[in-house]
Amino acid sequence: MKTFASITFFAALVSLLSTTNADSVVATVQLQTTQCLQPVQLQTFTVLLNQLSPGVNTTCGIKVLSASNADVNTITCQAYKDTEGTILGSAPFNFTYPALIATNPVQEGSILCKGVALQPSQPSSNSTITTTTFATSATPTRNSTKVSSTSPPVVTFTGAASVTTGLRFAAGLAGLAALVFCFIATKWEKGSKQYGQIRSTMDTYNNIPEDVWTDDDQDNTETRTKTLAIDNADSLLTFKEPLRWYLTGLALYALAIFAVLGWAFSGPTYTAWSIRVLPTGNVKVDQFYAGIASVGFLVPAAALISQVCLEFGLLHPFSIAHTVPVSAADLDKMIDTGPFALMTVWKYSRRRALMQALLMLIGTVMVPVSSLILSTGGYAPQTHHHDVVGSPTYPSNLLSMSANMGYSGSGEFTNRFDDKDFVLTMISDTYKGYVISRRGLLNIAPNELGPVSTINMTFSPGVRYDGVVSFNWTSGCEAANDEITYTIANQGGDVHVNFTFPDGTVEQSQPGDLPFYMWTNATRSSSGIPLGGTTYIAQHSLIRNYTVNSTDGEEGITNVEDGTWISRVKCTPKMSWQVSSCIAHGDTMVNCTATPGKNTTGLDTVALDALYGYMTAVPWLLYLRNDYTFRMTLEPFYIMPTTGHYERILGVLAQSIVAITTAGYFGTATVPTVGEPLKSVYVVRIYVLFIIFGLLSLVLLLSAADLLYSRHNRLPFRKATFLTIAYAVHGRGVDWDEGCGCVMSRKKLRKGNQMKLRYGIDVKDRFHVGLASDVRTWECRDEEKSQESSW
Repeated sequence: MKTFASITFFAALVSLLSTTNADSVVATVQLQTTQCLQPVQLQTFTVLLNQLSPGVNTTCGIKVLSASNADVNTITCQAYKDTEGTILGSAPFNFTYPALIATNPVQEGSILCKGVALQPSQPSSNSTITTTTFATSATPTRNSTKVSSTSPPVVTFTGAASVTTGLRFAAGLAGLAALVFCFIATKWEKGSKQYGQIRSTMDTYNNIPEDVWTDDDQDNTETRTKTLAIDNADSLLTFKEPLRWYLTGLALYALAIFAVLGWAFSGPTYTAWSIRVLPTGNVKVDQFYAGIASVGFLVPAAALISQVCLEFGLLHPFSIAHTVPVSAADLDKMIDTGPFALMTVWKYSRRRALMQALLMLIGTVMVPVSSLILSTGGYAPQTHHHDVVGSPTYPSNLLSMSANMGYSGSGEFTNRFDDKDFVLTMISDTYKGYVISRRGLLNIAPNELGPVSTINMTFSPGVRYDGVVSFNWTSGCEAANDEITYTIANQGGDVHVNFTFPDGTVEQSQPGDLPFYMWTNATRSSSGIPLGGTTYIAQHSLIRNYTVNSTDGEEGITNVEDGTWISRVKCTPKMSWQVSSCIAHGDTMVNCTATPGKNTTGLDTVALDALYGYMTAVPWLLYLRNDYTFRMTLEPFYIMPTTGHYERILGVLAQSIVAITTAGYFGTATVPTVGEPLKSVYVVRIYVLFIIFGLLSLVLLLSAADLLYSRHNRLPFRKATFLTIAYAVHGRGVDWDEGCGCVMSRKKLRKGNQMKLRYGIDVKDRFHVGLASDVRTWECRDEEKSQESSW
């Protein structure tokens, strides 16, 4: 039989080998480049089919010309920019649709054409089928088309390739049938031998006397079974529990933490190296999303840690009981894994108790700690750009500020503040608008002022502008109670006040007039406007029986009889300029720092030096003109003007001067900027990620140490479950198997114990309460006694 099978196998092998095609086919594709906008020399080249081939140096497109040993209509090609074929360089193209890559010549590193190469027996669409004539004579003539009249009959076949293919297919089927027959014959031979052995054994068994089984033979059988069980017990030393998958998941989480750390370090520093901006592109920034991402990222990790703790809690009872005696009650407490079981485990193994406690603690704190990973905040990237600001330049491409002040262009300049001073008009009108709206008087202007944005020159908030012109001003206002004296008299119910100024000038209030008076100690121009100096202001109340809240003499206010007050204040305003670096904030700039030499544009320094005089000239211009700004708007608004009120008024004036100077009327300058507007970003705490990585590493190290310790000391890896406990207590198994179920794997235990069990009073044994195939319900005590008496 063996000889027959061998011969059959050999025949099948020869038959299959006969179907093997020894001919190798090399298929190629011929390609050609296409024209660009500017004429270039076309290139025709050949590439191998289904192989990455070199590309071309200059081309604007590629088309398929023809194919060798392949059907050109089934070929699709793809160009790549690199030689490895990873970066796409064109869309897929074929014989019908060429690749249109660019209008100017580009380089393609490689080209891949895919298709099905034709077998030697399969002619292509453009190939010719050879006609072969076979003669039956003893000396056949190949490729002959003529036969003599005396020759034997000749049979001519057209399409010999198809005949060859059919013969090879038939030979293949024959070989496959031979292999199947060989396999069946081999199995039949083995089955016949086994059947003969079983038949011989059964004949011997039927002839054995009935008393042949002795006690010695039974002892030998039990010994062989116990020996087999001991050999199988070594399988308990192999770690096959699901715990390994949980630990693998934690290891992957540790790697994920490393990936997140790399992602976080790719972003810029936020406030310190350990707090960074997480680069998220255009993702919407929201604290709610940050909290979900932080907690949701590590909730599965916390669940895995809790499961690892549970697995070790069920692995340890059998491992501990293998080394030291453990009471059944303590085993029951150990299996109920949790904080209360730790005290019981501590009695027998402090190391394992500490390990489980650490695992519980890490699993508990993992989620709260993870909530600190991600938050939101504002961040301005420190990038470098350029922007345009208003600044008086010289020479100016628009209006010359110094020329509009009245400067001739040479020599020392002194303001005249006359009708030709267009700058004075612009500043006074702007100041009046601020005062009339009363919005400008709400807050005290800062003593440091930067350029002001306009409708066509806006600033990016939070960006630092270098080389801009900033201004510093002071009001110099204080009480003038000692320099200005007064007398007051009540004539027919009208209050008359006479103010005497330091030079002896007396101003007397008249009924119906606003009691507001100004005097200066500076030299005046031809228009009557002082050139700087100190301005003294005196005023008394229009309202009688007015309750004054301030203390007498405080901030220039003096309380007099009949419920009226006297205000006496002097102010010496000043203004200076400097080249600075300022931070854009709203419609102005703040936090200016002097940076001499940073400006790259010529400045109109004559005009900038003369600006301080307008701090005094504008109020005097309105006062001398008896402008309604003072008579109807400003002073009635301040019922009791103190030094603080005048400081607000001069602050508005300083803002007006800066607004006109930097509005772009008198020139602009392109200055370098640093930063971008503040935007909301996700902020990641690197140190929290390191803490989480440390906790995950600690879990893995504790787990690995415990498993290696158990393996080194040959402790069993046996999880305490229902079936494992049942077999461990019973010894031979719930299903009364011949083998020892106490060493079977949990998978085999589950597969071999599919019986249906119920818990209750056993129907077959009323004194047994537990698991049985059939149970009865608990009955009342009286019914049980009646049943016992009947039994």
